[in-house]
Amino acid sequence: MDRRTISHALPAALLICIAIGLFAAEDTRAPLRRDVLIGQGSAVFSEEYLVNFTRLEDTLYLDLPLEADPGSLFVGDSRGTIQWIETRWTASRPPAFDGVLELNEFGIPRAELAPPRGALQVECTLRADSTRPRTLYAIYQASNLSWRARYDMSIRGDISNQLEPLSLDLEARYYLSNGLARAISATRVYLRGPERLNSEAGSAPAGPGFLLLDTESPLADRWRPGRPPPEVPQRYTLSDPVTLAAGEVTAVRFASARRIPTDRVYVMNSEDIPIGSAPIWKPLTQILSFRNTARVGLGLPLPAGVAWISTGGSRTAFREEALLNHTSAGEAIRVNLGPATGVLGARRSYGRVEAASGFTEETIELKIQNNANSAIHVEIDERPPAPLAWDMVRSSHTYEMQDRLLHYELDIKPRSESIISYTIRVSEPAK
Repeated sequence: MDRRTISHALPAALLICIAIGLFAAEDTRAPLRRDVLIGQGSAVFSEEYLVNFTRLEDTLYLDLPLEADPGSLFVGDSRGTIQWIETRWTASRPPAFDGVLELNEFGIPRAELAPPRGALQVECTLRADSTRPRTLYAIYQASNLSWRARYDMSIRGDISNQLEPLSLDLEARYYLSNGLARAISATRVYLRGPERLNSEAGSAPAGPGFLLLDTESPLADRWRPGRPPPEVPQRYTLSDPVTLAAGEVTAVRFASARRIPTDRVYVMNSEDIPIGSAPIWKPLTQILSFRNTARVGLGLPLPAGVAWISTGGSRTAFREEALLNHTSAGEAIRVNLGPATGVLGARRSYGRVEAASGFTEETIELKIQNNANSAIHVEIDERPPAPLAWDMVRSSHTYEMQDRLLHYELDIKPRSESIISYTIRVSEPAK
């Protein structure tokens, strides 16, 4: 071999060595993009990789967290043209997750439950129909991730003064709990949660308690409350990249608004006020209501969460803790301020009588006293005191009925009293 041949062979050999080194360096490839869908106790990861496929068969090397479920792993492309031939696990698999994630009062995984540091190294042999770079996706599920939402609300104005307008400051944050043994850097984080925190969807409806009916009874559909529809889980998006430290909780602010104008509403719920032959006066519940719109600085889906309500612009006087349900953009948000001062309600029954029509009827009277110096708006949710089947006969005010619940709305002038009277026909079992 002459000197010219050697001089040409050296650069070629050097390039080959560099290429081999690069290929070896790709044994554990970092994903180009990682998206995470976090629920309560678990999460689904979607990671994007680029595989060159310099030959028809190539290997994708994955570095999964120890908490990943090996049985949930899927590798493929969006068109389904890649064949997944073989999977080799080069590290011991973790014990199966029991479905329970224990957190302390701040939502942080307990230190003694923190898993050992490490990773599940996976080699996936893949086959393509041609030699060219391909974008592949690795999807898997992992345990020990959770999230919750919290709202800090500060009310501006004197709540006890009915004439003073009230406004509200709002800060909303996600608290993302990462119980994995390593940090997570995600391009986009999605959150999956219920419509309400205290939901018991799917449980059997409660019956009247003393009457047992089978499905063949003609009155079973009227005497038994209907089963609530299945709850549809909600999904929320954090559009900015997020990094979650291992074993910690990361707070991410997703909404902030100042001086939101609010309306006062007073709610009379039949479950809170006893009924008898003589009226028993109880204070109504005072509600602050405003709409989830862009005009007030919001206008985005708000998840169910805990609200910490304080008074004063500096948030120095804590008032109460409340639960907020999922609120879509444009819907009303209602903040419970507890019993109202000077606005009272009472319920009275005149007993059951045999009407001229031959049916048993009962008349109920609802009274609302407004002792304030300003007009108020009242909403009434009334469930008639009849555990059996009943039908409306007449009502002094217009109403809406949903799930056998009567809903009234009315405005009451200052220093005045309003009365709603309605009569129902009760169906009693034959003796």
